[in-house]
Amino acid sequence: MMLLATAARALLLASLLLGLPGHYSPGSTAAAQAFGLTRVYPPDVQQLPQLPGWGGPEATKIAIEDAIEWPLEAPRPAGRVVVRFTIEPTGATDSLRIVQGLSAAADAAVLAAVRRLPAFVPGRQGGRPVRVAYALGVALPPPPTGEALARYRDAQTRQQGVARRRPGEADSAFVRRVLPVAYGQAPNLLAYAWRPSDFGKQLFFSVQDEEGNVELLVLDPYQADTYAVQALPLTSQGDITTLEALFFADANHDGRKDLLALSSCSLRERVKVDGHWMFAHNTHYVTDTWHYLGPNQAGRPQYESGPERSDLNELATAADVRRALAAPVRSPQPKAATKARR
Repeated sequence: MMLLATAARALLLASLLLGLPGHYSPGSTAAAQAFGLTRVYPPDVQQLPQLPGWGGPEATKIAIEDAIEWPLEAPRPAGRVVVRFTIEPTGATDSLRIVQGLSAAADAAVLAAVRRLPAFVPGRQGGRPVRVAYALGVALPPPPTGEALARYRDAQTRQQGVARRRPGEADSAFVRRVLPVAYGQAPNLLAYAWRPSDFGKQLFFSVQDEEGNVELLVLDPYQADTYAVQALPLTSQGDITTLEALFFADANHDGRKDLLALSSCSLRERVKVDGHWMFAHNTHYVTDTWHYLGPNQAGRPQYESGPERSDLNELATAADVRRALAAPVRSPQPKAATKARR
């Protein structure tokens, strides 16, 4: 009797994992409850498939939960999604199926997370790669809170490249809501009508990362209460880069205003003082320019970084840069022809 029970359980496990006919329907709750939330087939495989740097089935379950993308405001159903998939001898995943679902959205999110997993180190039997199936109970991740929530909002806004403004929301409140981490570091918000727009001014502010690099974040309205979000990196020529001035001028002499960012770069250099070599921090200045190119196919504004202007480097103030831009552009003079020697 014990042998018969063991054989029946093995047959039902095969039915669950491989989709073979059996007493329990693969999509039923009873099937998932009968075999628990983590199962492997064949159960006696000598070496389980593993994600590089993660581990076997339990670690794979955690990796799937970490890879689930779920809208922040969407409700999160309680419980677990039991997903079944195979790891081929090549390490690729195949034959994905929901054994027990929570909702259409939750099931789709779990399947998408499994597809995003990297290739596995395949399972082995007798030293040879073999096909192995996993059935795992996966829970939706809890909603982020505190610092994790702020970082999630920042990442989501940057990834989507779009931010929607609430009616009547002030500039600073809007930017702080959609980019709380970035705006919290340097709340130097500038509103300016850089390009013609029927939906309001563009919003600009700079942010510095942990490595000292600086980027300029631009929120540009292209529809009612809808802003394109783009990050423009500033040129870094030193250990620490600081945005000194943000202004607008006609850098190309084409009658249109360009966006200019003047930055100071602190660089540790080897210098000679009183006949002795030593290291000191010197400050250099660089000006980046961007041109507005017009809308792309999706209607979002797009910009182009201007060519490097060496004549604007080492100018320490915006006034100096403006004077250099206003100076007439001198065309190179042709060299005088030299008489041929007799």
